[in-house]
Formats: sequence, C-alpha cells, structure tokens
Amino acid sequence: MVVLENKVKELNDDSIIKKVFSNLKWIANYDASPEGRIWVVWDQTKVEFENNTKFIIGGVYGMHTIQDKKALWEDLRGTMVGISGPSLIMGDFNTILSSEDIVQGNAVQEIEVRDFKGFILDAGLAELRIVGRKFIWTNNHVHNRIDRILVNAEWIQKWPAMEGLIVNPGFSDHCPLSITFDDNNQAGRRPFKFLNGLAQHKDFDDTAKQCWVKGKQGNAMLKVRNKLKMLKGDLK
Repeated sequence: MVVLENKVKELNDDSIIKKVFSNLKWIANYDASPEGRIWVVWDQTKVEFENNTKFIIGGVYGMHTIQDKKALWEDLRGTMVGISGPSLIMGDFNTILSSEDIVQGNAVQEIEVRDFKGFILDAGLAELRIVGRKFIWTNNHVHNRIDRILVNAEWIQKWPAMEGLIVNPGFSDHCPLSITFDDNNQAGRRPFKFLNGLAQHKDFDDTAKQCWVKGKQGNAMLKVRNKLKMLKGDLK
C-alpha cells in the first residue's frame, strides 16, 4: 500500500503508523520531504513471491510547480531507464495528459503536459488501463484525473490482462488506485500493445523493413493488414 500526502511529521510517524496499520512494515520518504509525502506499507505475512518473480513498484507524489515536476521527470526517467524487469509506478502525478482529463478548473499549460508526455515516452512506459469512475480527484467543483498507473513493457508481458481499479474515495478527495495479482486471469492469448519504446530497439528498423517487403498479395488495404500482422508477430 502506498499512502500519499499524509502530512505527518517524522517525529510522530512511528506511533501513528503503528496505531493505524498495527504491525505492518513501512518505509517513508522523510529524507526527501520532511512533511512525509509518501509512506509505503506492507504486510510481510501476506506478501508472497512465487517462482522467484521479481518486480518493482514505486509510489509518486508530484509537486505543483512546473520546475519541481521537471526535476521529478528527470529523476524518474533516469531510474526507469536503468531498470530491467517488470516495473510499475503509480500515484498522484499532479498533471494531466489531455484536456479530457479535467472538468472546470484553471487551464493547464501546454509545456506541463508536453513534459509529462515526454517523460512517459522516454522512459518506455504506458498507462495501465483502469476501470471505474472517469475522474479520480475532486473538490466538488473541479474534477480531474491526475492519479495514474504507469508500467513498462516487461510488466505488460508478464501481466498482459491486468487492470487497475479506481476505488471509492471515502473521506479523501482522491480515489485510491488498486491492482490485483492473479495469474489465473492471465491465461489465453496475450493482447498486443505497441509501446513507443519499441521503436528505439536496435533491431526495430530491420524487423519492420523485412516485414514490409513481404505480404504482397491482395488489394492495397489487405497488403497493409498482412504486413502489420507479420510485424506484430515479430515484435512479440
């Protein structure tokens, strides 16, 4: 579990966490934020890893200014590029990806959206599909979607059918985001999802060219369909 914006001073954190979460293990980011923006809490008796499956999950809280966000994107970009294996980052990124992510409120600057999109592209991430309500944060006037779940290609390959769930907010102005690990639901054919990071692979151009010189039968649209189908198989 990742708890954001708890605003508990470090002096009081241990007593409050023990009161709220009993005997769960936890870590926090007080070294980076004295106000305690992020807690990561887990139950060692329930968290089990089978078949040596390893993955990385990170919690994010984005600050409000463009400059602070630029620093965050650079830090996360460097971290994600250096990671191998299934990885997920989720939380309050405090920015949107399109105008459809907000109703009412102040207009978001184009540079802010462009920086966020650039980070996702450069880090080779994709947004995990989430189900539930459309907007995740509200003050009863403004409604927006600033909380997200981002995953890398290895995560999608490992859990291709996984979805995120938007949970009812209760007393919070944010809706919690939840994911469930269930290998039983991963059976069957894996859907193909093209990630922008694939285009950066050293063999991508040659693979695409080889597929494009094949599949010459049929009309123009059938040729394109056959070429894309072959390319999809090779990229998998």
